[in-house]
Amino acid sequence: MSRRTAQGETGFGSDSFLDIVANIVGILIILIVIAGIKMSQAPVTVAENQEAVPVQPEIIDQDLKAFLPKIVPEPPPSPVLALEPQEPKPFVPQKPKIIYQQPSQELLDEVQKVEQELAQLDQAMQSRKAGAAEINIRKQEVSGKVLSMVSQVNQKSDQLEQEYRQLLSLVDTTKETKERLERVVSQARKVSEPQEQIKELKHRLTPVSQLVTDKEWHFLLSENRVSYVPINELLMELKDQVMKRGSWLAKYREHHGKVGPYRGYTMDYIVERQALSALDQLSNGGSGGFRVGVST
Repeated sequence: MSRRTAQGETGFGSDSFLDIVANIVGILIILIVIAGIKMSQAPVTVAENQEAVPVQPEIIDQDLKAFLPKIVPEPPPSPVLALEPQEPKPFVPQKPKIIYQQPSQELLDEVQKVEQELAQLDQAMQSRKAGAAEINIRKQEVSGKVLSMVSQVNQKSDQLEQEYRQLLSLVDTTKETKERLERVVSQARKVSEPQEQIKELKHRLTPVSQLVTDKEWHFLLSENRVSYVPINELLMELKDQVMKRGSWLAKYREHHGKVGPYRGYTMDYIVERQALSALDQLSNGGSGGFRVGVST
């Protein structure tokens, strides 16, 4: 009987213990909620990286009757204090921590190669700048020389033009002087030369013309001068030309020509083809012939 009673008391005690633990947990939850409300309304400085320690339930091994739950009335809610808004602290970004790692040899070689290329480019740029500056200096020098040469050429051209005008004026003056000198010399010659005696031919009777069967001599009197006119010689030359152009006269009816000069004289002539008379045709034994007429 005692064992059964002990078993019954043990079962009753375990149930009461569970109820007590449940009540304690409920009270703790209520307290945590109230504390959370108060903490949300009050400024709280929480240490960084501080972990919250969970509440460990107490294990009570004593008699459970001494720990029966007592109903405690809830205290009236405390008045909520109005807190002044605090100015937000300025956010200062922390400097990043640079973690240096040992680069690979390939990366170092690539960096060194790039640095060498940059140095070469810099050197080439500097040399180009120096060359451009030198070219500009040479260009200015050449431009100055060209301007100076152009100025000298213009001055020389003006000087030559002035000298040319002076030369033209001298030529004109020389020409006028020469003409004057020639006139003076001509007048001096006329004055200095003795006057030739002019022989006058006087005749009283008018010359009578008569038929001449011998050779004729022709003379021309012009400007108080007598000159021989070579008519016979010119006629002989005319005859030779007409004989040479006989075939041409057979095709064309008329020809104009000139012989000479011979002793200063020339002769213009016209040769034309003339038809034969009936008597001439009979004497020549038929038709088809022609006669050549010459006029001077």
